[in-house]
Amino acid sequence: MKYFAIGMTAVYDNVTLMPNWLLYIVTGALGSVLIGLLHRSPTPPPRAYRQPNPRVVISEPVSEPSVTAPAAATSSKATKRGGRSKKDGKK
Repeated sequence: MKYFAIGMTAVYDNVTLMPNWLLYIVTGALGSVLIGLLHRSPTPPPRAYRQPNPRVVISEPVSEPSVTAPAAATSSKATKRGGRSKKDGKK
């Protein structure tokens, strides 16, 4: 009990040296933080991810028909890359 009294006396002696306006700011800030911590809304529970249905069978994709040699020879590189061809006259 004696050590508690010594500690409180030391705190009181130091606090009384501070100006009142600074004490108002400090106690207001501490109170705001304390109220914010105690009255925050609860965090929502994490959402559960749906598991895939094991009864669903995914079929293999149908392969596309292959490109024949004459059709591949007629296309130019510029049109394959998404650019304009030189036939347009534009760069």
